[in-house]
Order: sequence, then structure tokens, then C-alpha cells
Amino acid sequence: MNLPVEKILPQLKEALAKGASVILKAPPGAGKTTVVPTALLDEPWLKDKRIIMLEPRRLAARSAAYRMSDNLGEPVGKTVGYRTRTDSKISRDTRIEVVTEGIFTRQILNNPELENVGLVIFDEFHERSIHTDLGLAFALDVQANLREDLKILIMSATLDPEKIAVLFDKPAIVSCEGRMFEVKTEYMIKSSIREWMEDFMTRAIGKALEEEKGSVLCFLPGVGEIRRTEDRIRAGFKIPDDIVICPLYGDLDKKEQDAAIRPASDGRRKIVLATSIAESSITIDGVSVIIDSGLSRKSIFDPRTGMSHLETVRVSRASADQRRGRAGRTGPGKCYRLWAENENSMMPEYDVPEILESDLANLALSLAEWGGTQSVSYLKWLDEPPTAKFAQSVELLKELGAIDEKGKITPHGKKMLAAGTHPRLANMIIRSAHIGLGSLACDIAAMLEERDLIKFRTGARDSDLRLRLDLLRSGRAALDESAVSRTDGSANRPYLERIDDSVKWRIKTFSEEFRRRMGIGNKDCDSAMAGVVLGFAYPDRIAKRREGEEPIYLLSCGRAAKFANHEPISREEFLTIAELDDKDKDAKILLAAPLTLKDIEKYFVSGIRKLEMVEWNDRGGSVEALGRRMFGEIILEEYPLKNPDKHKIASAILFGIRKGGLSILEWKDEAENLRGRIGLVSRIDKKNNWPDMSDAALLENLEEWLLPFLGGIRRVSDFGKINLSEALKSMLDWKQKDLLEKLAPTHLKVPSGSMNRLNYREGETPVLSVRVQELFGAREHPCVGGGKIPVLIKILSPSMRPVQTTSDLPGFWSSSYQLVKKDLKGRYPKHFWPENPMEVAPTRGLKPRN
Repeated sequence: MNLPVEKILPQLKEALAKGASVILKAPPGAGKTTVVPTALLDEPWLKDKRIIMLEPRRLAARSAAYRMSDNLGEPVGKTVGYRTRTDSKISRDTRIEVVTEGIFTRQILNNPELENVGLVIFDEFHERSIHTDLGLAFALDVQANLREDLKILIMSATLDPEKIAVLFDKPAIVSCEGRMFEVKTEYMIKSSIREWMEDFMTRAIGKALEEEKGSVLCFLPGVGEIRRTEDRIRAGFKIPDDIVICPLYGDLDKKEQDAAIRPASDGRRKIVLATSIAESSITIDGVSVIIDSGLSRKSIFDPRTGMSHLETVRVSRASADQRRGRAGRTGPGKCYRLWAENENSMMPEYDVPEILESDLANLALSLAEWGGTQSVSYLKWLDEPPTAKFAQSVELLKELGAIDEKGKITPHGKKMLAAGTHPRLANMIIRSAHIGLGSLACDIAAMLEERDLIKFRTGARDSDLRLRLDLLRSGRAALDESAVSRTDGSANRPYLERIDDSVKWRIKTFSEEFRRRMGIGNKDCDSAMAGVVLGFAYPDRIAKRREGEEPIYLLSCGRAAKFANHEPISREEFLTIAELDDKDKDAKILLAAPLTLKDIEKYFVSGIRKLEMVEWNDRGGSVEALGRRMFGEIILEEYPLKNPDKHKIASAILFGIRKGGLSILEWKDEAENLRGRIGLVSRIDKKNNWPDMSDAALLENLEEWLLPFLGGIRRVSDFGKINLSEALKSMLDWKQKDLLEKLAPTHLKVPSGSMNRLNYREGETPVLSVRVQELFGAREHPCVGGGKIPVLIKILSPSMRPVQTTSDLPGFWSSSYQLVKKDLKGRYPKHFWPENPMEVAPTRGLKPRN
């Protein structure tokens, strides 16, 4: 069968012969994946070297290798082989090696010159996985500095070649026309806003089976939706004998994947329920109908929490077109899109590259081995790793001991890199091996890289990692209540349905691979230590249960997380949390294992710190001095401090005063007067920089004037012991103290010779209280402030009761005095009440005898 890409092979060969880099744009179905590599094998410039072709997924790599081998009439592993994480078929004769992108990253790190490699092909580059971007950055660096003869070929179905070309020095661009048959598009909308996606998809499948012939390929966001849709199809309508339902996703068993890909037997049709794995790279024969949910599931890294979470997102227009094109590869087809046509304009043009949204810890560790992490600009990127996310990943690697302060990889980091997994999990394996738990760590690492091996009954959940570890080793393919009881060692778990054998097989395969790489024996370890092992990967997710009925935990990183429902494990005091649903404010705990306080003290002692918490307790009105042992933000132990630091006590008191205001202090008259005196003088003397006596200023400067006088003070009831007058005076120099006595004296001498106290209040006129008889003979109003500020005289009766206030004593004598005299003379007849008070001498007692 002739394929469109065959027409441009001469142009492609010429471009590669003349230049080091070529970009090939060819639509889906053009044959680029299976035709181009074999067509280039005999090119002179290749010089019998190997071709490495990167594929985004294991299934795509395996499928491409089998198709090319079939075209050559050879078994896989001869001229064409493949290498994935779980499987490989390579021999000494292999010249085309199809690898997953993560495999290529490890290959180039181990063999930076790419010895015996003549061409690297980046297939389906438009998918822009983080490994693709990193692998291309490394390959470009090798080409520029070590291997000028190395050829790089970028193959993409949807990306604009001009955007990719900026990375290369004058690359050749080759375009291929597709062989697309007409694909009609029909848009469908939900019957109601409450219609579930699975119900919507099932309805669309029923419609397609009635209206169209051929097999149906359905795109759903994830495995859960695939399983639920399959259940609805089987329950919703009678499936004809000629229809086969096939799920298709990355973690599926190879036999089931092959069943989904290969053509249906004569006279039969297939319904393939797939994730975006079927969007490109693989060909599913016989498909002429596409039903597209318009959704996919992505891992999004949140730098705020340092965690990744899965998010269901709208696909881009480019992805939707790619999916649609699957219906027109071998003949006319039809695509049902499960959204309104006007929603197309709301879809992004292209998917966001993974490097902009994902956890960058693996990338940072690879860069540390390649050339350091101080910068990423020494490599060429189509999209440079985001600065903040990259910096956060670098800090994580430093905390794990993988890189030094200069960003260079450490011996421990090299071991982590060799593990071939996320740096957290690699650290877990290495640290656990040091304490004899390496085999357990390998099982846990493999388990965390896979989806759950347990199938739960609807609405049920068990978040205990230990259960999964025991089931992994039990060798049982089905669960009954007795088996579960033995596994748990406590209560039966009737809500468990079955073990997914394909997942279990992959977990065991990955675990064995980890043990092989790290030189760890297959030793049985007690799953009770799972919480400790997990802690080496996630020390920031070691958590302590809060008091109360709700199963809420505080993580050492400071976040809260909770169980959706009460479970046996939710009663544990301490946990290490492996998986979280982090979409809400309080993350939901999905997978965890318990550990004890003794475990934390033994294995994570370097993370424990002691704090002296000397704080002001509002409720008790006192300083509370507690010692705390902390692990991150978790309080492991709290106890009263016998001899708390005096400075911390004083600081706590100042905090309490600031919170309660100056009124919380016991202000005696002397201190209040002093404050008023200083305030008054500061208003009339602008030369001597008087301290501000306002509440705001005094509260702001407590450390300056009050702190030295807090010795022995612990609670509000002690505040009466503070000499506030001396504290305020400490703010004055000797000159200011002298001026204060002159301009704002504490007493004034009245005409009778008595020294009467002046009352000052901040911001108010000073008040002089004096009996009227002691003022006789006064012709001028008394003043302070060097004669600038008249005092307010509070005129008292002989019994010392206020009868009048005045700021104008001469005016009082000439007006109000007569009324006061009339009112008081009859009540106090023994006292002197002259007609003209300014003309007589003052008296302190009764009227004179003469």
C-alpha cells in the first residue's frame, strides 16, 4: 500500500544528506512513523550507525517496531527493535531502536556522545512531553559541541514547523500532503446539564452504531470513565454478537492493547474506548467513526503546594483535529463531537507543553548531571522551564542531598538518577536500603508509579498502603473476605472487589527493575514499616492527626488534609501520605501508611527542631512559655519552659500591649500628668525634638521606652509594678527635663501662697483646681509654657467642690463672681466674700476678724 510520505522520501533524504537538522510535517496516516526510519537505513551519511526514534508512549513504541518489522518481513528485535521501561526487544543486529522518551533521556546521559548513533528521530513532537523537550535540548547540545555529524529529524502532525525551526541553524523543512478521506463532523450537546459524561458517551455510541458502519473509536479522559462507560454500554442496551468492546489505555495489559489495535475479525465491529493514547502514533484498523468527548486528563504541578494533581481539561483544537483524522485514514468517516460547534472558539489552539505545567524535579536532576542547575539557558528550549517551578525543584533536590549548593550533582544524586524514577522515590529506595528496607521501598516506588491495583466496589475506598503491599505479595488474583481479613490483620473489608492483575504484574516488573538497578535483594520486609519508607520520599507529607472526631491531619509542610470518610487508618496519630487529591483547600488523602512518634524520632531526627514558644495569651492575660519539639509544622511534644528567655518574655509582653492598647497598662496620675506635660511642651517648643506622646507613637516605640522597665513582669496583674513615669522620662535628655520643669511645672503657686497641683492630660489644657478665696487679689490669669498657655482654672467652693471653670480670671471677677458669691455666701457664711475680690488679700481659711 502506497503511503503519502513515500512521495517526499527523495526530498527528505536529500535534506538529511545536506544538513544536520530536518523538520518533517506530515498529517496523521501519512506513514511517517513506519516508513521514514526504514527508508533511511541505507543512506551513506548514516554509515551503518543506528537510528533512535522517540515515541511518546510504550504502546506507540511497541506498535511502531512491530509494524516496521512486519514490513521488512523480520521478527521484532532484528533490524527493528524497541525499548520501553517494562519491555525490550533489542539485538546486536538492531539498527532502528524505537524507545520511549524517558528511555532516551537515560541513554543520552549514559552516552553523551551518542556513540554509534547517526540519527535521532523525534516522532509526534507536537505532543511536547517534558521528556521530548529535554531529550531534544540534550541532542542539540551534543550536535553543537560533540557530534557535528549527528542528524536530528523532527516529525510532527500539527505543530507549525517555523516555530520549531528557531531551535536549529537553518533547518530544512519538508512537508507531506496527507491521504485523508472525507470525515463528516456532527456536534452533539448534552440532554441536560446533569447528564454524566459516561451517559452522554453511551448515548452517542448508540447513535453511531445505528447511523454508521465500521468500528468506533471513542476518546475519554481517563480509565475511570472508560470502565464506567463500558458498564453503561453493557447495561444500557443489548450488544449484538458482531460487536466487541475493547478498552485501550497505557496501563492496560499488552494482550488487551493488541486486541484493541488489531482489526476486528470478518464481519465484526469494535467499540474501542480509549484515552488520548489513541490520538497519534498507533493505527487502529477498521475505524471509520470517532466519538470525541473533547476531554483529556493531565498532571498539573502546583508550586504553591509542591504537589501534582490530575486535572480533566479541554483538549486543544489541534488535538481535536488529530482525533477527528483517525476516522479518515482508510476511507470516508464520521466524527461525533460531544460539544457545541460554537465551543470550538473557546478551545486553545494547541495543548500547553508539559514542561510549563509539570513537576520539574526529574528534569532538574538530569540537568544537574548534564551541566548543572545554576541556569537552564546553556541549552536550547522551545519553551524554557518556568523559573519559579524550576527553582522549587532545585531546592527539593538540595533537601534530598541530590545536588550541592552550586547546583552540581552529588554521589547520592548520581545513585538517584540511576534508579530511573522520580527523585523522591529514588531517595526513598536508597535511604531505605541503608536500613534493610530496600526491597519494601522498591515495591512502594513501583506501586506509586502505577494506578491502584485494587478495584473497589462503588463508593468504597481504603487508603491504607499496607493492604496493597500485602495483596501484592499474596499471589491471589481475587479477594474474598477471609483473604482480606488475613491481609489486614483486623476487620474484614467486603467493599473490595478484585485485584487488577495487569497492574499487579507491572508493579512487580517495575519493582524487580528497581532492585536490579540498585543492587537490592528480593527480601520480604514487614509492611508495617511502609510509613517510615514513605517518609524518605515525602518528609513534607508526614502528618499528625488533629484532635476531634473529624479525620483531619496537619502535614509537616503546613497544609491540612483529610479522609473523605472514616477508615481504620484514619484513627492513626501519625501518617505518611503518598497520594493526595489536591484540588480543594483541604486535600483529600487517597493513599497513606502509618508510622509512630518513635519512628519519627529514630529515622527523621535531623528534621526535628526545638522551639521556645514564649507568647502572649490573651485569654489568660499573661505570658505563656512553652517548649516544643517540631517536625516541620507538626508539634511532636509540648511542655512548660522552666527558665524562658527574658528577652522573649519582654517581647511577648510588648506584643500583648500592642494588641490590647495602652489602656491595658496601669496609668497612675503622675505618669498621665507627665505624658500630658511632655505633649504640651512639644507643641510649643519645636527646637528640641520632643518625643511624640500619642498612643500610636508610644505603641510603635515600646522597645525604646518601656522594654527596659519590664523586669519581673509576666502578666496583666503585674502591670501596676511598672514605673511608667520613669519609663517616659527615659525618653528625655537632661536639657529636655530641665525645660519640662520650667515650661510645664507640676505645681503652680496661687495668690494665697499654696502650691497647687496642675493636672495635665495628653492633648488637653492643663487644669488648676483652687478654692476661690485663695485667688483673691489676682489680677492676671495664671499661665504655663513660658506664659503662652493659660491654664483652665477649676474654681472650688470652701468644701472643695467645683463651682465654675474659667480661662479668664479677670473676666470671672468682673462677671460670674457675683453670681457665685450670691449662691455660696449663705451656705458658707463664715468665709470671706468681698465685693471687690481683686482688691483684697487672699485667704486660706475663714474670714478675717477685722
